[in-house]
Amino acid sequence: MIDGLRLITYNLETYRRDGEHRRYAEVEQVIGEMVSGGPAIVAVQEVVGGSWSAASRGLRHLAAVTGLRCDAGGGRHGVAAAPGRHHRLAVGLMWSPGIEAVLGSLGTVTGGLLWHALVWVTLDIGGRRHVVATYHGPPSDGRDQRRHEAKVVADTLAADRRYPTWLGADFNAPGARTVDGAYYDPDPAEAVTAGQRAAWGDKLPEIGYPTDRTPDLQFADAGFVDVAVAAGVAWAPTTGHRPTDRNGRRRLDRWLSLSAHGQEERPVEDMVIAYTVPDSALIRSASDHRPGVVDIRP
Repeated sequence: MIDGLRLITYNLETYRRDGEHRRYAEVEQVIGEMVSGGPAIVAVQEVVGGSWSAASRGLRHLAAVTGLRCDAGGGRHGVAAAPGRHHRLAVGLMWSPGIEAVLGSLGTVTGGLLWHALVWVTLDIGGRRHVVATYHGPPSDGRDQRRHEAKVVADTLAADRRYPTWLGADFNAPGARTVDGAYYDPDPAEAVTAGQRAAWGDKLPEIGYPTDRTPDLQFADAGFVDVAVAAGVAWAPTTGHRPTDRNGRRRLDRWLSLSAHGQEERPVEDMVIAYTVPDSALIRSASDHRPGVVDIRP
């Protein structure tokens, strides 16, 4: 029986693109430190890989150097990874030894439906089964695409609710959840630092039009719970810590949860032990995203 489990979602900022070996080592160190305390599952985005074989090689390398696993059986290469349609960027899932992928449960959506990709797998965690997924939303110039993709991802993961589902993603869009009548995620225009505004002036790309929260509303309508909001933790950004980030401080990286049907439903807040957005000089150097980490009782 596994009493505690750590879920990590982490955009690696083009991991293993040529020329930044020091930063790749920092990414590996960050992941290694986060999973060192016990069983963990890591959802990653932006592993460089424009083909199925390249995505699989990249994720296998990362899993090997961090002591994790990513072979799920089935799929194109048996690896829980999928290439994106644009920018040669893949997504993937890794997990600690002792956690087992359920044979035949690996699923992917990519190609013409999504800008990047979606991967999910059912994992046996000390006798309890959970579905864990990773996804990378389209960039800021694809607002209609964001709405389309939110429906595709939500409908895909909600189609089979035998087990609790956890979606760790870089949504590339703010959330729509409210706390005491106010949005939990502020408008990006309000989160731009004075230094960023002075440096970029009217070239801040997200500031010129209203924030579109429709994609997250589609996830909410499908039953997905924003884990940070449900846990009652203070808002923390996952981007905007670098002066070169023109979009300000945003919480793009987060965990959503979908309860199971056909068994006693467990509210998210009853499973969550802690939700954090780690921060350190190493984390800020390793990637332009900070990870989102939730510790649960599976």
